[in-house]
Amino acid sequence: MSIKIFKILFIIADPTGEADVRQKLADVRTATFVITTVATLAQAAGSLLRSSFDVLLVNLAVPDYRDIDSLRNLILAAKEAPVIVVSSLYDEVQALEAVRAGAEDYTVGSRMNSAAFERVILYSIQRHLAHQKTALQFSVSRVLAESTDLRGAADGILSALCEFARFDRGEIWQGDASPSQVALLTSWPRSSPRKPPAELSQAPVAGEDLVGQVLRSCAPASTTEPHAAVAIPLSVGAGALGVLALFGPGTQGGDEDFAKLLISVGGQLGQFMARKTAEAERESLGTERLIILDSTSEGIYGLDRNAEYARKIFRGHSSQGSAHLGQGMIGAIFSGLERVEISRNGGCSPVLPRCNCKARSGIRLVRI
Repeated sequence: MSIKIFKILFIIADPTGEADVRQKLADVRTATFVITTVATLAQAAGSLLRSSFDVLLVNLAVPDYRDIDSLRNLILAAKEAPVIVVSSLYDEVQALEAVRAGAEDYTVGSRMNSAAFERVILYSIQRHLAHQKTALQFSVSRVLAESTDLRGAADGILSALCEFARFDRGEIWQGDASPSQVALLTSWPRSSPRKPPAELSQAPVAGEDLVGQVLRSCAPASTTEPHAAVAIPLSVGAGALGVLALFGPGTQGGDEDFAKLLISVGGQLGQFMARKTAEAERESLGTERLIILDSTSEGIYGLDRNAEYARKIFRGHSSQGSAHLGQGMIGAIFSGLERVEISRNGGCSPVLPRCNCKARSGIRLVRI
């Protein structure tokens, strides 16, 4: 089993306490901890701007600690990294305040051995990560619920994913009308769009071959050459409407839960894409081809998109049969009267145009 390396930012002004914790963490055999030490919260803020860390250990006896708000500000600055308070003495009031402010744990360094420190740090990292994944899923759901257009939803989801997992770049590609073509919908960070490949069967550049592979296979794929990248289909049923591509090593490589989350996000965005595409197509049909479905429990007839066929529908499901508008009674109805009532015995009679009355039995047809 490979030994994982964790980067720790240790905020402490007590050299004796620092040496004690360093020695205990050095004795851990199942993980390696690379420790950066600073003596003040201000120095910690500067370190967080320059580097990323897996966990923060903080002793609240540092000189610029004022009150619990100082800890809250540190937690906000840490972003993805959990914060663990390592105290010299146990203070129950301080411990409760620290946990309520967002610290993952509160420990007394002198009472901890190597194994205890290891458990506290590793469990805090995993617990914090689980909370973040839940928050990310809620963020995605909120973006989809509040977005009114596809571009806005894609921008919000892409930035949330890239910032959470620290990917270098992210892209969302949308399939064109032709299954062999794809267009770049949005990217993160914002950049001028690259020219999409004309044919996915040809070898595109900078990871676009991975996009084409996923769009054709409708299955997730990843690569490490020439750069690390993962691509997820924006799927609806057995087909893919687009591709979510994330570039760079990120922080979640090999995490099965994060991979499942990505697949779930791809499905949600695919459904949103399908709905918005259908809405756009429906609007483009124009009101002259729309049928107002004013039916009884028995059913209705409706025109197809080309206004050529009338199809019988029962309770929202199309029947197998359809009639060309040039044939028989159905054709006469749609070609002539604005509204008719078809009774059970097959006879038909005109009623007042565009009236709102409903038949007790039979089928209503409306043409506008």
